[in-house]
Order: sequence, then C-alpha cells, then structure tokens
Amino acid sequence: MDILYKAGAWAWENKERAVLCVMVVVLAAQLYRIVTEEQTQTPIPNPPQATGTLEVPQPNIQPPPAAQPSYDAAALVDQNPFWATARPRGQQQQTEQRRREPQVDVQLDRVTQMADGNYRARLSRGRTSRFVSEGETFEGYQLLGIDGEAGTVELYHDETGRTITLGG
Repeated sequence: MDILYKAGAWAWENKERAVLCVMVVVLAAQLYRIVTEEQTQTPIPNPPQATGTLEVPQPNIQPPPAAQPSYDAAALVDQNPFWATARPRGQQQQTEQRRREPQVDVQLDRVTQMADGNYRARLSRGRTSRFVSEGETFEGYQLLGIDGEAGTVELYHDETGRTITLGG
C-alpha cells in the first residue's frame, strides 16, 4: 500500500511533465505522418509544351452595373450612435460655428463699493473666485472697467483679444 501511495504522490507532483511528454509525442507522430505523406505522393509531370502559338478568343462580357444600396449610407456615417463625435447634419454646422467663437467661462458674482468709493468685482471661473479691482488680471482676463450703478464689468480676454461685458 505504501508503494501505491508513493507512486500516486510522484504522479501528482509530476503531472505537468507527464502532460508535456504526451504532447511532444503527439506532435512528433503528426510530423512523422505529414513528412511520410509528402514523400509518398507522386510528383506532377510537367505539361507538354506547345510548339506553336494558340490564340483563344476572349468573350465579350460586360460586368453587371453596380448595385445601388436601398438605404441612405450617409446616415450611417453622421448618426452612428457608437461614435462619440457623431451628430446630425444640422448640428454639425452649428458646432463648427461654436468652436470658432470663444467661450466665456468667467462669471460676475457681484459688484461691491469699497469705503474709498472705488468698486471691486467678484469674478469666478470654475472653483476659483476672488475680488478684482480695475486693471488687475484674473485667470487670463484683464478687468478694464467696472460700472457700479449698472452692475456690469468690462473684461479683456488675453488669448482671443476680445472685450467682453458681463453682468446687467
């Protein structure tokens, strides 16, 4: 019984090697079969060479006309729901116009009058927010002027060179 236990333990520890050996034997047998089949096949004799020229008339066959699809193929390109950038045709032109126009991403929160009579504007862009006086810059915008009575500010955007009025 002890011999069977040891043989089982040895087989369990070396099962990967046994599988590898079986695979190598099967591969060798298949290679042997392929090589012997190639050697037993008779070679194809060379066809006889023609001594003169033989002209074969070519048939006059016209290719069939190309089939037109029964659906609108442009819809597959423009409105494919699996493309992140796909948009209907009308929206595509509007999107191109919006890209040309720079987006104003700064907001006017409030205009405050200080004790000395000057005005300061609280501007915010995303999570950034702070008070700005005339002539100071904020996130790429320069504050040109503050109208305290109307509650508006005039900003100059450095990247586009445009003047923007906020508030009102």
